[in-house]
Amino acid sequence: MEEKAGIHYDVWTEEQKLHEEGRLEEALKILEKKGLIYEKEGAKWLRTTDFGDDKDKVIVRSNGEYGYFLADIAYHLDKKKRGFKVIIDVFGADHQGHVEPMKIAMNILDYDGKFEVLVTQLVQAKGGGRFSKRAGNVIPLEELIDEVGADAARFFYLMKSIDTQIEFDFDLAKEQSEKNPVYYVQYAYARMNSILENSKTKIQKPKFKGQNFNLLNHESELKLIKYLIRWSEVVEDTAKDFEVHRIIGYATGLSSVFNGFYRDCRVISDDKDLTIARLGLVIAAKNVLKEVLESLGISAPEYMKFKLKRETISVTFILLAIVFFAAFLLYAFEKNENEFINSYWDALWLSAVTASSVGYGDIYPITAGGKVVSSLLGFTGLILIGATSALFTAYLFGRGKR
Repeated sequence: MEEKAGIHYDVWTEEQKLHEEGRLEEALKILEKKGLIYEKEGAKWLRTTDFGDDKDKVIVRSNGEYGYFLADIAYHLDKKKRGFKVIIDVFGADHQGHVEPMKIAMNILDYDGKFEVLVTQLVQAKGGGRFSKRAGNVIPLEELIDEVGADAARFFYLMKSIDTQIEFDFDLAKEQSEKNPVYYVQYAYARMNSILENSKTKIQKPKFKGQNFNLLNHESELKLIKYLIRWSEVVEDTAKDFEVHRIIGYATGLSSVFNGFYRDCRVISDDKDLTIARLGLVIAAKNVLKEVLESLGISAPEYMKFKLKRETISVTFILLAIVFFAAFLLYAFEKNENEFINSYWDALWLSAVTASSVGYGDIYPITAGGKVVSSLLGFTGLILIGATSALFTAYLFGRGKR
């Protein structure tokens, strides 16, 4: 699962290991030495109210078993001993009440580093079938990744602040269009790469040293330059407050600004100096966007892979089904009346050429039923072929290097 999600743990500590190594007993002794433990109703309690908590916490139950809070304290004591200067805990929404006690525990342990607790909110599914929130299903992360891919899963989870509820739109996450934000950003990166690859036919090895970049004075060029400069500020701010969704916003914004530059400024032109200057700007944008995507753990594809949309395939199958069914009806009406319809295959040929609006002069229906079927088939075929052509053209257009 870690490999599929692109997650790497330097150290994975199980609670059982803390028990086996005597870490809980060690933590308990430290708390007792500080005079913060007292017994009540057969259990041992930690005086967290001395530090502003609303009530003291049980750390050893009346049956002698260690409480979960002591295990948490022991684990954080282990982190302190390993020399971490920054410790970040991530709690679920149902552990909001555990935040303050944990901060108190770190104070008791005399931790002088930076300790932060981030509380996540619930994720609700939006989409059809078993992924609908109405279905009441709990969806494992592995299944989510199998459905939409690791890149989309990461991007959609990071789009909003960690303390905001997320509605995960499965249909949008799988959409291959600019409506899908991760697709939009990755496509911008692929476009940058495409421009640089196409430039090789015009300029083999552009020399940027000594190039006059003052030629970049178009409004869209200056806007892109200013946006690229902002990246270091975004990194610095995010490192301070852990608001990772800021990086997602920057990635989307950079893609939008670059697309505006691409629309307004022809990169490869007959003006060699201007071409080189603009190629330098494209390289800078590509480097920054790659760094942005890598910081998020999202791939930066050099080329986008496209699939025929489901709608295209569906319309094509509907058209074929209509052609075959119409052939059956034509054969039923014409087989004993029309000298040119001697088999189902003759009727199928007539059905196909009628649906395609091509027509075939030597074969035509002569019965009233056959004429009605042909008329309806021609009208329906015209609509469906037009729809198929439009969808297929959109697919080819999406594949092209623009």
